[in-house]
Amino acid sequence: MTSDPSNAANPRLPCPQCGAAITLADDQPFRSCEHCSATLFLDLGHFVLHAYVAPRLDVRSAPGALQRFLKSAEITAPVSEVRAELVYLPFAVFARYEGTGSVLLTLLGGRSLPFDARAFSGALEPYDRAKARGTILEPELTLEEGRTLAGAAPEDQGRLVHVPFHQIRYSCAGRSYRAVLSALDGSGHAEVLPPASTASLDRSYAAWAAAATLVFLLEAAALPSASVAMAMMAPTILFFWWFLAGVQRANR
Repeated sequence: MTSDPSNAANPRLPCPQCGAAITLADDQPFRSCEHCSATLFLDLGHFVLHAYVAPRLDVRSAPGALQRFLKSAEITAPVSEVRAELVYLPFAVFARYEGTGSVLLTLLGGRSLPFDARAFSGALEPYDRAKARGTILEPELTLEEGRTLAGAAPEDQGRLVHVPFHQIRYSCAGRSYRAVLSALDGSGHAEVLPPASTASLDRSYAAWAAAATLVFLLEAAALPSASVAMAMMAPTILFFWWFLAGVQRANR
């Protein structure tokens, strides 16, 4: 779409919801339609519908959500210096993806997050800067670029949706880490995590060690001589050491 050429001094663009002409009085990308009250975003020469989702987990809940996220990755080491910031990330959302479990595309350089769209199904609200308290990140890509990257069809209605996340910085075992947690359901994403706890690996190792010892004893009792017993037990011993080496590699 292009601006109304009849008034070059005050160009106008149609509202994508009601079609009413909206005068472009300034360069402010966040607008609302005076006729239907739709909240809009100026996206490469035309308006697109703009919504946001209110957070369900506030900043005070972020440390607990971080602990649950790390525990799900079997990281039980204590964390400290947890600093959380509420940010709204811009997402390109198309009609066929709403209410599905699709991975949605952010408009931040095309990066995607493993975020379940069902978390905000039915929770979209008209964008309201007064209510969306936190840092609002503007899109780096246009909605049409997002449509191409997402593989959405031209007839799929698209909108810009700002979704709340907690950007978290924390320390663990003397190192600093970052994570992004959904402010809706606490699901998380991190490119680098602290080393996983070895507790589950130690339990597996103990179980295998006990089983191997039992096999050793049964084989030794069933065989007529020590030399024959050692020859028969060699495969079991080799397997035992192979498993131990694997545990050591996993613990590094």
